[in-house]
Amino acid sequence: MISSQQIAIIEAFDAARTAQPRLPAIEIAERLSISEGELQAARLGRDVWTLPLA
Repeated sequence: MISSQQIAIIEAFDAARTAQPRLPAIEIAERLSISEGELQAARLGRDVWTLPLA
């Protein structure tokens, strides 16, 4: 289940990418005052995937 915080992060990420398509994720995270890890975690299963360890 996606939390309201994850939805807000995804919507803000999408808006930033629409405005500036080449803006790196780390800069978007800084603008949102969150870590890049939090940003990527919110995007898991959408356009970010975990890598198998084996």
